[in-house]
Amino acid sequence: MLKFLRSSLLAAGALSAASLGLVTPSFAAAEGRPAIAATADADMRLAQRYDDRYDDRRDRRERRYDRDGVCAPGQALRKASRLGLRRPEVVRDTRRGLVVDGFKRGRLVSVRFAQERGCPVLGVR
Repeated sequence: MLKFLRSSLLAAGALSAASLGLVTPSFAAAEGRPAIAATADADMRLAQRYDDRYDDRRDRRERRYDRDGVCAPGQALRKASRLGLRRPEVVRDTRRGLVVDGFKRGRLVSVRFAQERGCPVLGVR
């Protein structure tokens, strides 16, 4: 009775796989194992396209934008260059603010940034 059930299950699996065009029935019978298991394994391999164990891009993006409400010196330099300062450099970094000096239209310009998220501009000299 068990042999009959096993052979009927093998035949049913081979027929269903053959009807989908995945495996020929003679291959499933020659292997002596259900063709469904072979196709399920192939489907699992096709579903995963890359190894996500080392995917830390999301963590990097979160770190870049979330600095615990502090204006980083690099962020202040980028903002100063977007404001039009050439050769910007940080000259003072205190707990209350950051001062960046640079040149604009040939003159020395100082920009003060607050130590908050987004580096808001406090003043320009």
